[in-house]
Amino acid sequence: HIVRDASLPLKIAWMPYAFRLAAERSEAPRLLARMSSFYLGALLVFGVGTALISRPVIGLFGGAQYAQASILVPFFTALFVLDAAFVLFGTTMYIARKTLQVSLASAASFGVLLAASLAFVPSLKIPGALVALFVHRACLGGLLFAISGASYDVPYEWRRIGAMTAAAVGVVAAGTLVSAGRVLAAREVQKLDA
Repeated sequence: HIVRDASLPLKIAWMPYAFRLAAERSEAPRLLARMSSFYLGALLVFGVGTALISRPVIGLFGGAQYAQASILVPFFTALFVLDAAFVLFGTTMYIARKTLQVSLASAASFGVLLAASLAFVPSLKIPGALVALFVHRACLGGLLFAISGASYDVPYEWRRIGAMTAAAVGVVAAGTLVSAGRVLAAREVQKLDA
């Protein structure tokens, strides 16, 4: 919830900024692309921070028996980051007045979520639910991106966005491996003490 709550002010500020820019500046698409990189960078910082501090926070408030649940936090954090990132595509669709397409994309991706849930959750349980949610978000993001690109083309800085995302994933993966190693080491110590 930290990423969702932290991204809320960004979402609230982004829409009016984008609309004003589109109405007042001829170079709005280029400026939106630059500001989108900053927006995504801020989201990634919150996401990485949340993923890295989750284990000690869960251990502090829930006790050691819940510390291993922190391994799932990066996946849930990634889902919230994706949701907040899709605001960029949704905003350009609203600028282009393509509200019906937003509704259709949401409905289609919901259908994908139901199908993916039926396919993955019964056999995989919680990991299956995560897979279904990622499939749903990927579908929604792909639809929003395709429609927004055709409606209001913004030259996003994909190299910069890709580099920031890769760095974030690398840092979280390293932190998760260290955290998992500590959990395994603690279990070994408990076995030796027993």
